[in-house]
Amino acid sequence: MHIDVNDHVMYKIANEPILTYPYPHFFIQSIFPESFYENILSNLPPTSKYTSIAETGRVTQGSYKERFIISLPDGIEALGTHQQDFWIQLTSWLLGDDFLNLLIDKFQPFVAERFSGSQGKKIGLEPTALLIRDFQNYAIVPHPDGTNRLLALMFYMPQDESMPYLGTSIYRPIDSNIRFEGNDGTHYPRNAFKEVKRMDYLPNSFYGFFRTDNSFHGVEPVEEAVERNSLLYYIQVKKNDS
Repeated sequence: MHIDVNDHVMYKIANEPILTYPYPHFFIQSIFPESFYENILSNLPPTSKYTSIAETGRVTQGSYKERFIISLPDGIEALGTHQQDFWIQLTSWLLGDDFLNLLIDKFQPFVAERFSGSQGKKIGLEPTALLIRDFQNYAIVPHPDGTNRLLALMFYMPQDESMPYLGTSIYRPIDSNIRFEGNDGTHYPRNAFKEVKRMDYLPNSFYGFFRTDNSFHGVEPVEEAVERNSLLYYIQVKKNDS
C-alpha cells in the first residue's frame, strides 16, 4: 500500500484516545485518505463472490445466513484481475507486522495486564481479515468474543451517511450483580443488556476494541433491505509451551 496511505492510517490510530467504559475501545472517522476510501468502494466485489458464513464452518451451520464473507487473502483468487491487484496490496499491508504491532502498542497496558501471568509461555499472535456483507434480518445478540481473541476491529464501508444506526452496539448487563460467564464467547439474550453506545455506521470509519470478559457487543436487527459492507480485522492468541 502506498506510504502516504500507511502514514495516514498510522497517524489516526496512534493519536486516537482509548475509551475505557465499559471496556477499552475507540472509534475513528476518516481512517483512510478520501481518495483511497473511494478506491475501496469501487473495488468491493459483487455479492456472487461472497460465501454465506453459515456454510463456512465458522459458525453453527445455518446460523447468520444473512452474513456473507470473503476470507482474505484466500478469497482473492476468485476476483477479477483488477480487484485481485487491489486486495492483494491492501491485504498484505493489513496482515503485516507493522499494522499488528501498531495495534498491540496502542493497547499495550491492557495487553500487558492480560499476559502478566503467562511467564514460561510463548505468546503467538495471528491476524485475520474478512470482507463482510450483511443483508436484511442480520443481527447478533450481546457476546464478548472468545478468549482466544485479543483485539477485534471493524472498518465500516457504506456508500453514504444515510444509515449510521447500522453500526456495532456496545452493551452492559442491566443487573450489575449478575455474573455472565463471558470467557467462552457465549451469546446472551438481548433483554438482559442495555445498549450503552452504538458506533455510527459511517463512511470510512473504524471501530476497535480490546477483548475482555465484559466486552459485550452485537448488532441490532437490520430491519430494512440494505447492504451493510465492512472489513473485519482481528488478532487471535496462540499459546505454546516454551
